[in-house]
Amino acid sequence: QEDPVPQIEVNQLYLKSNTDKLSKKRTDWILDIFFFPNPITKERDRPFFPKMLIAVDTNSFNLLGYHIFYENNIEQNLQIHLVKMVKDAGYIPNKVFVTTYSTYNLLEKLTRELGIIIEIDESETALDEVKAELFSSISL
Repeated sequence: QEDPVPQIEVNQLYLKSNTDKLSKKRTDWILDIFFFPNPITKERDRPFFPKMLIAVDTNSFNLLGYHIFYENNIEQNLQIHLVKMVKDAGYIPNKVFVTTYSTYNLLEKLTRELGIIIEIDESETALDEVKAELFSSISL
């Protein structure tokens, strides 16, 4: 039996106060949540592989933002970091594509509250190039 997919609690007041003035744009994003490929070592701790969130524009394949979850608290902090990416972009995307069902299940409630359509596209290969470039630029 599979582990239940963690659910995030959506704070509607937080969403409204942070995205109320943003308009929706006919642009699509790819969102991906995955394990960072290089182990990270904190003082006196064993190395671990943190989860990472990235947002990529589907037209330009530009990286819109990323966040590394150093603590095992993705469910508690996902809303904050996705809203920050939306605010930094200056608009709410029309649609987001994700590559896995677990990412879909994690983001579905939040994207629905933001009025964003979410779809699964397991064949999204454009991320590989973006990830490779990102990993080479991050030094931890």
